[in-house]
Amino acid sequence: HRPVTHFGLGTQTRADLMRVTWSNGVPQNTLRPAADQVVLEPQILKGSCPYLYCWDGAQFAFVTDLLSGAPLGLQFARGVIAPDNPRELVTIPRHRISERYGEYVFQYTEELWETVYLDEVALWAVDHPADLEVFSDERYLPPPHDFPAPILTRGRVYPTKAADTAGRNVTERVLAFDYRYPEKLRSTRYQGVVAPHTLTLHFGDVGALKHPLCIIKGWFFWTDTSINISMSQGTAVRPEGTTVQVWHPETGWRDLPGPFGVLNGKDKWGVLDLARDLFLPDARVRIRSTSQMYWDQVFLAGRIAEARHQVTRLKPRAADLHYGGSTGCTGLQKTDRTCTIMGTRYSFRCGWI
Repeated sequence: HRPVTHFGLGTQTRADLMRVTWSNGVPQNTLRPAADQVVLEPQILKGSCPYLYCWDGAQFAFVTDLLSGAPLGLQFARGVIAPDNPRELVTIPRHRISERYGEYVFQYTEELWETVYLDEVALWAVDHPADLEVFSDERYLPPPHDFPAPILTRGRVYPTKAADTAGRNVTERVLAFDYRYPEKLRSTRYQGVVAPHTLTLHFGDVGALKHPLCIIKGWFFWTDTSINISMSQGTAVRPEGTTVQVWHPETGWRDLPGPFGVLNGKDKWGVLDLARDLFLPDARVRIRSTSQMYWDQVFLAGRIAEARHQVTRLKPRAADLHYGGSTGCTGLQKTDRTCTIMGTRYSFRCGWI
C-alpha cells in the first residue's frame, strides 16, 4: 500500500492551502483543497539536462538530452561528489536531419532549473559502407573516461524471447524503438529508484557475430542531490544499481565484472562488449536494476574494428543565444529592456528575439 498521511481539519470544511515538499526540494501547492478526500500528488522534476533538437524538414524535433554525465556538485551521499565527464558523443540517425536553407540547424535548450557551461560543440559526419551501422556508448560510467568514438557494427540479432521480472513474455516490447517498455516499474518513495526489476533475453546461436555487442536503447530517470542524501541517511530504500549477467550451461547465471552505469538520460544508446562472455551456441543476457531505467529496444550486433570509414568533424558556422518561451515584449524598439520570462528576469536586446 502507498503511504497515506491524514490531516484532521476539525470543524473546518476545507483547508486554505496544502503544500507538499518533496525530498528533491520541489514544493507543490494545492489551493483550497476540499475536505474528506484523498489527494494524490505525483513527484515532479525541478531540473533537467539541456535538450537537443534538430530540424527534421518540418519542425525542430527532440533528439535527446545532453551532458547528463557532467553535473557540477551532484552528491551521491553527503560529501560524496559524483565524478563528471564533460565529453559526450550522441548518435543522430541520418533520416532525422534535414537541411534548412542549406544548413543543418540544431537547437540546444534549457528547460528547467539549470545553468549550463557550454564550451565546445561539433558535428561529426561518419561516412561508412552501407551495410554498417554507427553507434555511440551513451552511458554514465565512473572514471577513467575514454575519449568518445563512433562504434561501427554489422548485422542485428534480436532476442527470440524476452521475459520481464515476473517471467512474462515481453519479446515484442524490446524489438523496436517505440516507447513501449517491458513492464511498469514499481516506484519507491524516491524519484529515480524503483523495486528490483529484471529483463532476461534469449538470443540463441549467435556464433556468426565475431565480436558481439549488446546494444540497448532506452532512458533513465535521474535522482538528485537531495534524494541521494535523504536515502543515505536512512535504510528504507537501498539502491543496488544495475548488474548484467550472462548464462553458461555449466555455471548458470553469473555477474559480469565492472559497473553497467546508467543510460545517460533520455533516448540513449548503451553498448556492452560481451565478446568474451557470451555462450555463443545459446546466448542469454539478464539485466537487473533498481534504477528507474526503461529498456525500449535490445539486440546483439557484431563490432567491426577495421571498418573503412571516414569521420569529418564540422565546427559550427554560426551560433546565437536567444530566449525560449513567450516574452510579451512585442513592439519594442531595439533597445535594452527587461522582461520576465518563466519567472526569471533577464536583460536582453529585443532585436535578438
